[in-house]
Amino acid sequence: VKFCKTTFVPVSELSEFDRCLNGKTKVSLEYLIKQPDISIAQVLPVLARYDGRFSDNPEVLERAAIKIRYQGYVEKQEREIKKFKKLEHERIPDGFSFADIKGLKREASEKFQRFLPNSLGQAGRIEGVTPGDVAVLQVYLKRFKALAG
Repeated sequence: VKFCKTTFVPVSELSEFDRCLNGKTKVSLEYLIKQPDISIAQVLPVLARYDGRFSDNPEVLERAAIKIRYQGYVEKQEREIKKFKKLEHERIPDGFSFADIKGLKREASEKFQRFLPNSLGQAGRIEGVTPGDVAVLQVYLKRFKALAG
């Protein structure tokens, strides 16, 4: 992975990818791997050409390419997990009136009043409740806590 990030290749040596690299003169192998119009299978021979250490073991090159290509998605999922964990532990105090929340869909309002979730995480797991509904609930919950505290 480090090799792909730090190795720059003249585009003139990558003629098979001309259509994807318009206007570039040099690109990193990482940049090449991240191009949506280029499959990992197409990139593997190029990686082997520039890093002979792994030419006999294409699995290593493939794993590196997959890690590079999907790194952004994995980081996004990790952020979502952290956000979910935070919501999971954000408690809804006793006495909080779900009926007073304006801006919720009627279905979400009715379900909150029916199930009386104890946390934002529980509220988000109620069938038919959207992330937008939970966001509205979170705003009202912050206001409620500010007025109560």
